[in-house]
Amino acid sequence: EKEKKWLEKFGVKNIVIIPNPISEFCFKKGDGKKFRNKWNIDGKIIFCLGAHVPIKNFEELIKVMPHINATFVFGGEETAYSKKCMELAKSLNVSNKIKWVGYMDDRAKLDAYDACDLFVLPSKRESLGTVLIEAMAQGRPVLATNKVGVSEVVPDGFCLYELGNLEQLKSKINTFLTNDKLAGEIGKKGKIKARKYSFNNVAKKYV
Repeated sequence: EKEKKWLEKFGVKNIVIIPNPISEFCFKKGDGKKFRNKWNIDGKIIFCLGAHVPIKNFEELIKVMPHINATFVFGGEETAYSKKCMELAKSLNVSNKIKWVGYMDDRAKLDAYDACDLFVLPSKRESLGTVLIEAMAQGRPVLATNKVGVSEVVPDGFCLYELGNLEQLKSKINTFLTNDKLAGEIGKKGKIKARKYSFNNVAKKYV
């Protein structure tokens, strides 16, 4: 939407925004119980998925872990950046709160989305945030930084926090984990909005 407004300043007309779609598979019900059993997780789960690179900003999430009663699951292949995050977790004495689950195929991701109580994307920059939409398709509440692209995807303003604001990040995570009504309502709104990005709906818009 921001790029559309920028183009309009130059007199460009009849602009149609066609987002990247997610597959219909993302709307199938995941098996959260299977995921929990595989990784031996009880209680609340916070899920984060993405390439293990500095721009994904996992450190921000790790820094608030001492104040949150949950298991944090990080998906994606491990890199040198992963090791840096593991060292940070060790220094904060929160390594026992983290599950590094590595590469995840589509089925594994679906099960993890279904298992989690909250999906968090702390990236410093995202053009769209496809993983947010995938989590929303499973009816899960999401939380992300207030960056362009991501801000257009989330279903509610409460799903955004200011990049670098650890107090706000901690507060919103704990609110989601303790307020089932709020989490449920935002989860439902997200599932409806995710349909906008389904392959079938995007294809119709393209045609």
